[in-house]
Amino acid sequence: MIGPFITLPSLLPRGDLDGLAHQKGTDKSSRTHDYMRLYEFLFKPFRDQDFCSMELGVGLPRINPASLRSWR
Repeated sequence: MIGPFITLPSLLPRGDLDGLAHQKGTDKSSRTHDYMRLYEFLFKPFRDQDFCSMELGVGLPRINPASLRSWR
């Protein structure tokens, strides 16, 4: 018998970024691709610091992409 499985959601709980992604309507929330769970984990050490980040492939500027609204 194999013990209990450890899943990504159990290791990386949803946080503030996922709530923000839901609010802004980006597909990076847990409703679709669920990337914000990983971003929350990766960026947690920088939460109270100024830092630069770059996102590639966000869409056309004229449509005001939801992902950019989330990060703003």
